[in-house]
Amino acid sequence: MINSTNQDTLDVVIDINCGWYHTGVIKEMRDKICMTGQNLNGQIGDGTFGAPNNKNAFLCATYAPPCLNPEIPTINKFPINNVCPGTNTTLSINTGNLNSAAEWRWYADACGTNYLGAGNSIMVNPNVTKTYFVRGEIGACVTPGSCASITVNVNASITPTISVSTAATTVCQAASVTFNAVITNGGAAPNYQWKINGSNVGTNSATYTTSTLTNGQIVTCVLTSNANCASPSVASSNALNMTVNNCSGIPSTQLTTTFCGIQNLALNAAIACNAVASATNYDFEFT
Repeated sequence: MINSTNQDTLDVVIDINCGWYHTGVIKEMRDKICMTGQNLNGQIGDGTFGAPNNKNAFLCATYAPPCLNPEIPTINKFPINNVCPGTNTTLSINTGNLNSAAEWRWYADACGTNYLGAGNSIMVNPNVTKTYFVRGEIGACVTPGSCASITVNVNASITPTISVSTAATTVCQAASVTFNAVITNGGAAPNYQWKINGSNVGTNSATYTTSTLTNGQIVTCVLTSNANCASPSVASSNALNMTVNNCSGIPSTQLTTTFCGIQNLALNAAIACNAVASATNYDFEFT
């Protein structure tokens, strides 16, 4: 209840946000509230006092609402699990009231230092595990208090590698050649892409077999890793430069001798003979 200077009364109600509901207009907020409107005698007042113009003066009420410091909030983060370096993570206020404070303020590493920004949420993308802090601040009567904190755990990056090999890089034309890939940090489902002279061949496998190589072709393989935090996720192997010879002039028929038995001849084949008593060396002639 607020009384006018003419003993007239106006009923007012204070809302929770420190404003006033009344039959007139608010002149000032919080520290001093002056009412304008019409009193019971029909006189119009504007919140001024006395002369000039014989305006009816209404009393100003001094209102000092109680000052409430902000609560210590609880914080959510998304994603909730560990993240890879540089992954965007959203931190947000879950519960807690600002009360007389004006805004939530976010910090990194310690409460009140390394200011990041203000608001109900903030996005961060740390490269290493880091702890973030938030508290309610700003307000004529607010004293900044303790912060709530939350830690974003960051997994270390890993680097995938791949190397390829074969039994020999010099082979005969039309020979069947198998290549093998050895990888690290490929993840649970690595992807292999074999290449000859940069063109895709083969299937998604750690081995590749072909009998159509030509001289000078280069064999490589590209690994795509699905391991968590693989950076980069794609790795290229070493290159195998293949020498392919025309082996058509080398005997490919069977050789039959008294002491050596039946021998199948091919490139780099070894001939195994039974030992001859008192022999010191063996001569072979191919025609």
